[in-house]
Amino acid sequence: MLLAQNLVIGYKGSQPLTPPLNLQAGTSQCIALVGQNGSGKTTLLRTLCGLQKPISGQISWNGKPLAALRPKQLARHVSIVFTKRPDTFLMRTEEVVALGRLPHHHFLKPTTDTDRTAISQAITLCRIAHLKDRQFSALSDGQQQRVLLARAIATQTPVILLDEPTAFLDTVATDEILNLLQDLSRRQKKLIIFTTHHPTAALQADTIWTLSSNGINIQSTSTQSL
Repeated sequence: MLLAQNLVIGYKGSQPLTPPLNLQAGTSQCIALVGQNGSGKTTLLRTLCGLQKPISGQISWNGKPLAALRPKQLARHVSIVFTKRPDTFLMRTEEVVALGRLPHHHFLKPTTDTDRTAISQAITLCRIAHLKDRQFSALSDGQQQRVLLARAIATQTPVILLDEPTAFLDTVATDEILNLLQDLSRRQKKLIIFTTHHPTAALQADTIWTLSSNGINIQSTSTQSL
């Protein structure tokens, strides 16, 4: 599903963060991207989803070059959840989740039955039905993280990228999010890539990508057999 060849990340005009990277990932896989602060974890995520151009190298999704995909095409293939909370003002939880359907139609068009089903399924899967009428801004960090994940799920993309999805969460909320990510990768055959600086969180993934100035080290864990 993902193929990156000779990928150099960073900002043009500055020192590359890594030597050329070669990455490959497929469906039903949950990958933890780890590394020290400043190693380029978030930059790599942003580069893989087209928000930041690579210094050099190629990225393709399902055999199609990233550069050739129009924004709406890419949005139907890759969902992104960043640590920065969206400016939702007075939006209700259900309305935030519904934003995940925007890549599938013009925002002025009415919600379809397909949209409503996708939104309802995402809310149920993330166990936030009791929060759907509450304002997003009034929710706890853990609850907001579940809502943003539900929004990504509602888009029905085969790939979900998450930047520090367990940041600021307590142990219980962290375990719930990680279990949900594993469930998505295995039951819905999605490719999940998330960054983390917690070793215990990384160990719950199928594969660990350790990023450093020397490149990337890829290591399988034992969770695939659980």
